[in-house]
Amino acid sequence: MYAALAALPCVCHMPMEQRVGQVMMPCFVGEEFNSDAKALVSELHVGGIILYNWANGMTKRKQVVNLTSSLQREATIPLLIATDQEGGLVQRWRETEFPGARALGVANNVALTQMTALAMGEDLRSLGIHAGLSPVLDVDVDGNPVIGVRSFGEDVDTVVKHGKAFSKGLKKAGVLSVGKHAPGHGSTKVDSHYCMPVITKTLAELRAKDLRPFFEIELDAIMTGHLFIPDIDPNNCATFSSKVVELFRREGFDGVMMTDSLVMQGLAERVDEAAVRALEAGYDLLILGGRKLYGQDGAMPIEKYRAIHAAIMKAVEEGRISEDRLNEAVGRVRELKFKLEEQGSILDRHIYRYIAESTASLGVEIVRGDPAFIEGKSVSIVASKALQGKVEGVKFFDTKAPEIDGDVIVVLSYNAWKDQAQAAVIQQLIDSGKDVVLVATRDALDGKLFPGAKVVCNTNSPTGVSVRAALKKIGI
Repeated sequence: MYAALAALPCVCHMPMEQRVGQVMMPCFVGEEFNSDAKALVSELHVGGIILYNWANGMTKRKQVVNLTSSLQREATIPLLIATDQEGGLVQRWRETEFPGARALGVANNVALTQMTALAMGEDLRSLGIHAGLSPVLDVDVDGNPVIGVRSFGEDVDTVVKHGKAFSKGLKKAGVLSVGKHAPGHGSTKVDSHYCMPVITKTLAELRAKDLRPFFEIELDAIMTGHLFIPDIDPNNCATFSSKVVELFRREGFDGVMMTDSLVMQGLAERVDEAAVRALEAGYDLLILGGRKLYGQDGAMPIEKYRAIHAAIMKAVEEGRISEDRLNEAVGRVRELKFKLEEQGSILDRHIYRYIAESTASLGVEIVRGDPAFIEGKSVSIVASKALQGKVEGVKFFDTKAPEIDGDVIVVLSYNAWKDQAQAAVIQQLIDSGKDVVLVATRDALDGKLFPGAKVVCNTNSPTGVSVRAALKKIGI
């Protein structure tokens, strides 16, 4: 990639249509290179592609390698290929399933955090993927509907400590560290995928907590969230705010400023106009992928990407976006790609599972009661239907409690605090008179909801490896 980039003309001498394409990172549907992919890389000259498991397979190593190789082979300018790979709740590639940030924060072993990120990063690079769009650097607050266990914790020092270690691990693997979701999505009460969060904190309050990880950790890129913060900009959400971009520039960050996906419903803006406004505000790379967003199911059709490209071209030609602004953005994207020199692996792929299992085990916590009482008793394990596909060998329930044979009921919950039907079934099981062990497989708020549970255990990561670790820890 480095040699191919070095051979290209300087940014100012690139054709306008190439420069405009370089600030776009769309997605397409297809497990192999197809006509949509060809239009994106050969006609629109996009700077990057974001891959999703729902759109691009992402289940077999050979398929993903063939896809990324084909994309690069057809691209005029080497592509930056990304996916969402945080671990835990959000990981598109699951050959090895890694626990997420909260489990790492609870384990509180920075060497293990760095080793986990190194393994995840090397796994991505072996597939031809350059960025997992991580780490999440939001400082979580109880009740957050979208961050939760995706965060290293509720304490900013924990987030900074493990965010640094995770970023170092990625960089050792030759993968880009992309901190998100600045200026901080941790204290929001709504999900920006669907509506716009309003953050009423002052800038001073944000500096003391939410912004610290983004200011203190060395990152290759910063992704902002679709967040409206009146004390920073009373007129624009972060995605359209030059004041938000300038905040990071004044702190000395000169890397790529990246938007969250511009097709998210929380933005409530026509996507071609959103792209122009974000670029105009100072962003360098525009994410344009997502599923069931912007009133649709699946990736946007190629015509919409052409319309976005044309809208940016028009904005530059008419002077709404200066060529200097465009060149600045393209230059930063190019510099980001220069960081992606090929390098050998440090870890053997066979130890990835060991790292994941070690993280999962240390990330499990017993927060109430002593599971020793289970010894010698018959046990029935039931799980929320939301966990189908994540765990095996259990009885699943939806709105009705399953028949129970054992003396002890182990209940695997999945965000029952947001699901009245699930919570009602769990309470019914507790009221049955049998001893109940609650394993909260996602947010720890579930444990606080059921004081009648004899034991409460948090996995801190809704993954199969963490559920297995939790069952082992309670003696099953």
